[in-house]
Amino acid sequence: MTLLVDLNVILDVVQRRAPHYENSAVLLSKIVEGDLDGAVPGHAVTTIYYLVRKYTDRSRAEETIDWLLNHLTVISASVSDFRAARQLPIDDFEDAVVRYSCRSRLL
Repeated sequence: MTLLVDLNVILDVVQRRAPHYENSAVLLSKIVEGDLDGAVPGHAVTTIYYLVRKYTDRSRAEETIDWLLNHLTVISASVSDFRAARQLPIDDFEDAVVRYSCRSRLL
């Protein structure tokens, strides 16, 4: 089974955000160790790069993205995913897009 890793889980670890840092780090460690398979939405890759570069530097941002690409599958969203997501009964459009695009690719 592949678990979808939310952008915030990765940011919890990268930015050492309390109170979720420890739980997020455990999850990512299980993926790195091969106990779990993980995936991340494609938009999360660019968002993580932007935020890490903004608050640290380009080198750290590139290292973070390299790590992410080495350990997680990237799930992209298509035009049809965006259209279908609009029909889901979910208030948060980003969550709806992630749910729809991952459903067909991870099951």
